[in-house]
Amino acid sequence: MNKVERWIDRDQTEICWIHGPAGAGKSAVAQTVSETCSARGQLAASFFFSRSAPSRSHARWLFTTIAFQMAHSIPHMRHGICKAVEDDLQILHKQHSAQLKQLLILPLLSPSSSSSAPSPSFLVIVDGLDECDGDQSMLLLHILELVNTHAVPLRFLIFSRPEPQISHFFDTVAMSASTRISIYGDHRAREDVRLFLRTGFSTIHDSERHAAIMNHVPKPWPSDKDVQLLADRSGGYFIYASTVLKYVDEEYSSCIDRLREILELSNSGSSAFAELDKLYMQILSIYPDTDFFLRVLGGLLTPVRSYLHFDELESVESLQAILGLHPGQVEHILRGLHSVLELKFSDNRTRRVKPFHASFAQFLFDKTRAGRYYIDQENIKADTVRRTADLMRDYDKRKSSLG
Repeated sequence: MNKVERWIDRDQTEICWIHGPAGAGKSAVAQTVSETCSARGQLAASFFFSRSAPSRSHARWLFTTIAFQMAHSIPHMRHGICKAVEDDLQILHKQHSAQLKQLLILPLLSPSSSSSAPSPSFLVIVDGLDECDGDQSMLLLHILELVNTHAVPLRFLIFSRPEPQISHFFDTVAMSASTRISIYGDHRAREDVRLFLRTGFSTIHDSERHAAIMNHVPKPWPSDKDVQLLADRSGGYFIYASTVLKYVDEEYSSCIDRLREILELSNSGSSAFAELDKLYMQILSIYPDTDFFLRVLGGLLTPVRSYLHFDELESVESLQAILGLHPGQVEHILRGLHSVLELKFSDNRTRRVKPFHASFAQFLFDKTRAGRYYIDQENIKADTVRRTADLMRDYDKRKSSLG
């Protein structure tokens, strides 16, 4: 955070790239910076890419969203942006080059804006660029064009994993026009995680659902020594800390016992992700019928639409039908995984299960990491296709018998 704040306050470059691996806390930093700069009146707009959210998974919405937010955050820009939309109602569906010119460049550089143009301290934050379904390099070129060629009074703070095409862009095209900040496990990151854990445990301690137990436990809970141990195990990665807190906060379990289980896991001393794998193993160990449990979990996490062209095949309802389960049985089976899985309703009210973080699925699909909890995606796909075909044949037979 200190490096990011220094860039915002002192650096002269117009683009800053914050990069780090999955679970390093990039989105947490992006959210914190967004809230802080918004409170200071420095934030022009923010966009958080996410593969799991259709409205935020594609590049087509980036610049229109930025323009929309700028119309609200920078009052003197509102007229120019609104007029651009009124003059061309199709602008929202046009190419990025046209959107940039009409929605951003012309309103920002128009004579009516020049007398009170926004300060360069106004920020546009783009998080999760690696999750953008589109030409990421082209988006970066558009951003570079905005600040270099057209010199619009904006600065861009971009967060992503160090994917090859993104790294190549900042290594070559934008090398002299940008600042790079790495978020990897270091002493400062561990301190941030320690504070995150302390705040999270305090919230658990004060929570109504744990009151019967925690009313008899004095603060601070847990001890500073235990919190520091967990922070050290995290290696500076927030995903480990976040998973620990979710696991301890399970509503129908003793948070004291769950914390003890985690603290008693031996420290591998290798990496935060080795510790994370060990934590995932602990969470999954509650299931006695591993084969059936993994069949259910694999069916929910393995995409098979390309095989059968059914958009709803990955929903809870569809999986229950394919496996011959009773309504509610999937939720019952997955009840102990609230710390790693989220049950969400899609637009048509079907329910889907998604991991809180991609690292859980990556763990399950890697035989060397997951061991007996490994999910073979090809076997899951083949089994799902076979069972679906059987259901369709049975349906056709019943329909013929009634016809």
